Amino acid sequence: MKRIIEIIVIMFFMLTMAACAQTLDIDNLSLSEYGELKDEGIVMRITNKKVTTETDSVMIEYINNRDTEVVFGEEPHLEIMRKGNWYVVPAKEDAAWIDIAYILPPGGSDRKEFALKFYYENLNLGHYRIVKTFFSDSGNVVAAAEFDIQ
Repeated sequence: MKRIIEIIVIMFFMLTMAACAQTLDIDNLSLSEYGELKDEGIVMRITNKKVTTETDSVMIEYINNRDTEVVFGEEPHLEIMRKGNWYVVPAKEDAAWIDIAYILPPGGSDRKEFALKFYYENLNLGHYRIVKTFFSDSGNVVAAAEFDIQ
């Protein structure tokens, strides 16, 4: 009897670990509302040399090449490229971020950490982009930083 209980406990542990190792279900993602983005004077780029499935966070560099100040926030928005289209990667259900506005002056630059593992789980290998909306008096601009998870 003791042996049977040990086997059941081991099987339960193995099933729990297998469930935790599930990957992103790419086939059930929503199509991005942004599609292909054009250059509107805001540059975003990932400064990490390499991003893997084990990477906790990436550093994003923001450059404002516009003549006006822009403001952006912390809200995460990650998308994955699949079959030539961008799809929204849903954030964790319990993900939360601070409601803060970062100001980027004309010609200015800044760097901010983007916590991949904090906001998202089980990311697959693939081509991704982090999308941000920048607000200004002259109109809103959407920009993205593309990167590969290897």
